[in-house]
Amino acid sequence: MTSEDYQRLSVCLEVDEMPQVDGDIGQYVLEGGLYVIARYEVLTEDYQKAWDHMFIHWLVASDYHHDSRYPFEAYPQIKPSKEGYRVVDICIPIAPNRR
Repeated sequence: MTSEDYQRLSVCLEVDEMPQVDGDIGQYVLEGGLYVIARYEVLTEDYQKAWDHMFIHWLVASDYHHDSRYPFEAYPQIKPSKEGYRVVDICIPIAPNRR
């Protein structure tokens, strides 16, 4: 498990124009391109299992690899089918494997 000293958290918001930032607040523009997006309904303790499934199982079995862009989570405004669960889209930037 990653030590708390090395953990990071990014929160992204869509804005009409770039705001001025400084200190611990920065800017990042999500680059376009090809992404695999997998929707999960998870409990809080299941987020890591969802990420592991995408990187360890789906990506390895696919004809794609993770490219240099950042993966991220998105939270669609969809009500989960089970109480206590959350809907999350895991978005991984990918590129085709060379043959």
